[in-house]
Amino acid sequence: YPNDPNVGEAWLDQGRTIYWSGDTVSAVNHYSQFAANYPSLPQAAEALWRGGYLYTHDLANTEFALSTFETLGNSYPGNEWAQDGLLIAATLALESNQLERAANIYSQLANTGTGENQALAFHWLGRLYLQLGQDQLGRELLGGAATADPTSYYGLRANDILLGQEPFTPPSSYQFEFDEGLAIAEAEQWLRNTFGIQQEGAL
Repeated sequence: YPNDPNVGEAWLDQGRTIYWSGDTVSAVNHYSQFAANYPSLPQAAEALWRGGYLYTHDLANTEFALSTFETLGNSYPGNEWAQDGLLIAATLALESNQLERAANIYSQLANTGTGENQALAFHWLGRLYLQLGQDQLGRELLGGAATADPTSYYGLRANDILLGQEPFTPPSSYQFEFDEGLAIAEAEQWLRNTFGIQQEGAL
């Protein structure tokens, strides 16, 4: 039943069953075949991710893992599985001393990722280019991390580097006084705007 709505999950379960039988190579080939045959199904991206993961952790084939994750990123830009695959691929490239390839993978993630993943990509790209002596580009990329997700670790750390601060530098001063009424009003307005609340009076 190739047109059944469950066909994607069936292929993934088949691949998992083949893997549990102890035939990792056939499981990887099964996932690759599924992604090739049904590229438009939502499970296709997960199938490629599983193949790349098995190349990494079970077959210890870094090159095949990198190629699979790069294909995943190119075929499904912005997809959650693709973003995670590019993160793994960038780490593999760094560990195998393929700095240019790592930079390309981080660039791809910076252009297609979201939130913390995008900030992470900009952060590491900035640090890579600073190490290569391209200070201006490195600082611009760190600025991208600080903008992409300002309150994440990578956004905050990028801002530290731009300011020349060591990690966990304490603030120069603290402010413990606040206007409770104003704070409550701001919080209630945020609730109304965010959730479309029409109720009158205190929330």
